[in-house]
Amino acid sequence: MMSKTKRSSPRRSVLWKGKLEFGEFTFECQIRNISLGGAKINAGLPLPPGTKFKLHLDRIGEISGTVAWADEELLGIRFEADPKFIREALGESATRFGLADASDADKAAAVGE
Repeated sequence: MMSKTKRSSPRRSVLWKGKLEFGEFTFECQIRNISLGGAKINAGLPLPPGTKFKLHLDRIGEISGTVAWADEELLGIRFEADPKFIREALGESATRFGLADASDADKAAAVGE
């Protein structure tokens, strides 16, 4: 797993259901934390770093991303979407979670541990 690094994007603990799609496969997953640049999810299966996927969340919609790190069934994922899109998609939750004022540098931030 990645070592702890300083993040430019605040991260918020959540317990949201989602679906992870890669190739022709779709699996249910649980989002453990989220930021404007990525998330930590429990996918129920190991996926190697570099794996491209689509994450489906009722609150946001579909987000493309890449696995940044994997530790058994936990994955750190980096969103490909612009942080502004994630912020807008989260709507009022972004403000409540303290994610509303983050900069566009969020996309380059390290993802959740």
